[in-house]
This record gives sequence, C-alpha cells and structure tokens, in this order.
Amino acid sequence: MALDKIQQAVKSSAQAEAERVLEAARQAAQERVAAEQEAVAREAERQYQAATRAIDEEFARKLLQVKGAAGKQLLAKRNELLARIFHEARQQILTGDASQYAEVMRRLLDCAAGGLGGKLRIHPSERAVFAGILASFNAGRDRSKQLVVDETKPLAEPGGFIFVGGAFEVDQTLDTLLKDMEYELAPRIAAELFQD
Repeated sequence: MALDKIQQAVKSSAQAEAERVLEAARQAAQERVAAEQEAVAREAERQYQAATRAIDEEFARKLLQVKGAAGKQLLAKRNELLARIFHEARQQILTGDASQYAEVMRRLLDCAAGGLGGKLRIHPSERAVFAGILASFNAGRDRSKQLVVDETKPLAEPGGFIFVGGAFEVDQTLDTLLKDMEYELAPRIAAELFQD
C-alpha cells in the first residue's frame, strides 16, 4: 500500500506540475496571440491611414486638374464672348448712323493730322464718307496742309483710316481702336459680365 500511495503522490505531483506547465503555456500563448493581434491591428491601421492619405492626395490632384481644365474652358468662353461683343460693336459702328460715324472719323482725323497735311488710307467703300469729311477738313487750309486719299494703298477692311504724314503713320482703323479699347476695358467688362 505504501507503494500505491507513493505512486499516487508522484502521479498527483506530476499531474499538478503538468497542469501548471500547461497553464503557463496557455497563458504565454494567449499573451502572444494578443500581442500579434495588436501588432496586426496597428499594421492594418497604418496601411489604412497610408491608403487614405494616398486617396486624398490623388483626389486633390485630380480636383486641381479638373478645376484647371474648367478654368481654361471658362476663360476661353469669356474671351469668345468678349471677342463677339467687340465684333458686334464694330458691325454696329459700320452699319449705324452714317452722320455719327462721319463725325467720329472727323474728330479722329483732327487728332491724328492736327495742322499737318498728308495722305489718308481708307477702304474704297468709304470714299463717299471721307470725301465729305475731307472737303470740310481741307476748307480754308493751305494747299501744303491739305489731306488727300491715298488711292495706291487702300485698306483691306472698312472702318477708320490710316493717316500718313511725312515720316510717320497714325493708325485710326476700327480694328486698332477696338483692340485698344478691348485691352483697356476687357478686365472691367469681364468683371461685370462674369461676377461670381
């Protein structure tokens, strides 16, 4: 019986030791699993944040591209509209009241020629208008200070004139005048037409 008791005691002791080792192994395994889970969660969060940043950066880049393209389209449309406005202004001047047109040309001629004589380049279709202007302009002027139409170099487009006086020319064509006006007024017109 004593041997049975010894065997029972050894067996109990071995079983208790085995349970203690097993419990320690379980505890170590749980701690390792928890640490690995935490490491995986941290890595997943890091990858998520990196992917989110990359998506945000890509979105911002594409948004900037779209805004840039839209801005170019808007600018092209604004420029097209402004060009149309000035084209229509040119047409209205050419087809409007002939007496007003003649008066404007007379004032421009006074400014361009002053007291000088010289030649005037005009479009052939405007001979009648400028004949009247030149008749009144030249009346009472000395022959050397009179203006004549330069028949050798007519303008390609109607609207305005080029005064040639000696060694200089003064361009008073509608195209030039309207381009100058467009350059000066385009920012203000665009601001009024395209208020945000």
